[in-house]
Amino acid sequence: MTTTEAAAIDWITRVYSTNPIATLLGAQPLACDPEAGRITIAFEAKPEFCNLLGTVQGGMLAAMLDL
Repeated sequence: MTTTEAAAIDWITRVYSTNPIATLLGAQPLACDPEAGRITIAFEAKPEFCNLLGTVQGGMLAAMLDL
């Protein structure tokens, strides 16, 4: 991990820690390429996000993409 990547991940981690939606979704930054404008984020697919078939509801997926 480069210094730039580490700094970007540190920054987004701090931002997410104060964002209620990021907290609700369990957002966890994993990797970042600031020069390419890319970030990889893991989310927690909680049972309360699922529909009756047991898959994550589309609205929750959209919220994850929108974050």
